[in-house]
Amino acid sequence: MTSVKVFRSYLKTPFLILLFVESAIYFSSLYVASFLRFLNEPEILEEILGKLWVQAAIVAVVTPLAMLATGLYQGQIREGMSGVLLRLIISTLGSAIIVSLVFYVFPDLYLGRGIMAISYMLAFFVVGTLRAVFLETADSRLFKRRILVYGAGATASHIDLKLRRKSDRRGFEVVGYVALKGQRRVVDDSKVVKIEKSLLDFARKEKIDEIVVATSDLKHEIPVDDLVNCKLYGVKVSDILSFFEHEAGQVRIDIIDPSWLVTSEGFQQSYLRNTVKRLFDMVVS
Repeated sequence: MTSVKVFRSYLKTPFLILLFVESAIYFSSLYVASFLRFLNEPEILEEILGKLWVQAAIVAVVTPLAMLATGLYQGQIREGMSGVLLRLIISTLGSAIIVSLVFYVFPDLYLGRGIMAISYMLAFFVVGTLRAVFLETADSRLFKRRILVYGAGATASHIDLKLRRKSDRRGFEVVGYVALKGQRRVVDDSKVVKIEKSLLDFARKEKIDEIVVATSDLKHEIPVDDLVNCKLYGVKVSDILSFFEHEAGQVRIDIIDPSWLVTSEGFQQSYLRNTVKRLFDMVVS
């Protein structure tokens, strides 16, 4: 299951699809609410529907952004469905306040409170139901990447120590750990896999999607030939620090490597990010 970077956050493909689906739900909710509100007043309904797409687009953009800000597309919500509902309530209230302010600043976009209330209530129940179904599906193996950890020492053991919960492993499953020469084995022996032929043969046989290199505690140089062959075959190869950043949104300073500070994406500042930040600062001011 691949990840896509959105506003400096890594969204796994199922959550990115969910974002678009929920945006569509919020967009259509205004139309449904308008039909329900003015079903017996066709003249008013026709007038509202003529320009409703602008308001619907605003709601469909603001609400998912509020949900993104509360972590609803990250997948590491340890509180389960109760945590999802709490964040959904906060996101909905935040979105309603922002949208109301936008409509206040631009009076031509104003909609009646009845339509807005019905719209948000409908969307809340539909999205809440969708989330419950989605979380059950996301916890299945269907969406999980198969991970092989290249290393079985103290660095590799952080995956089992820090990513133990079901919510932590929603996007992946660990197939096993590869014990390396010169590395003190810390991972439980039952989780260590034996590479009989080559790393590439094992990756093919076990359908490995990603190899996480956990060798920062290894004194000698790592044999890179097998890793290069796997990468050429199409298996993603990443270091453990990047893996934690993608999967848990954490920078593990207890296993950080000086070279990671140089190659980390944290120093990259895009023009779009700087522009959005500047606009946000101006609006808040």
